[in-house]
Parts: sequence; C-alpha cells; structure tokens
Amino acid sequence: MAWRAELEQNLRDERRFFLRLAYSQLREQQDAADVVQEMSLAAWQAIDQFEGRATIRTWLVGWDSQVQNFGCSAKA
Repeated sequence: MAWRAELEQNLRDERRFFLRLAYSQLREQQDAADVVQEMSLAAWQAIDQFEGRATIRTWLVGWDSQVQNFGCSAKA
C-alpha cells in the first residue's frame, strides 16, 4: 500500500521520460502514448508485487519494455 503513492508520483513526474523511451523504440507518437498508458495500468495493477529491491522508476522501465514487446509482437 505504501508504494502506491510513490508509483503515482513517479508516473506523473516521469511521464515524458517514458514517452521518449517508448518513442525511441516505436517511432510512432500515438503508439508510444499507448504503451505508456498500458504500462501505467499494468504497473498500477501489479504494485502489490513490487518488493522494493529496485527503484520504482527502474521497475517501471521493465514494465515499459514488456508492454512494448507485447505490442510489437501483437502487430506483427
């Protein structure tokens, strides 16, 4: 429960970072925005699994990569 506030703050503060990260891989603005939205939702739903062994930002980068990989394979 304590991680939810930090996650919310991180998603708000780091949104531009995650958009740039997704755009650098996908090269489509709308696809990047979709990935960030999906990543945010997936991370929010899984926050109870966060163990604190990394920073929230690092954990979110992993979610961003997973969502991008899933999105790319689904389009293929």
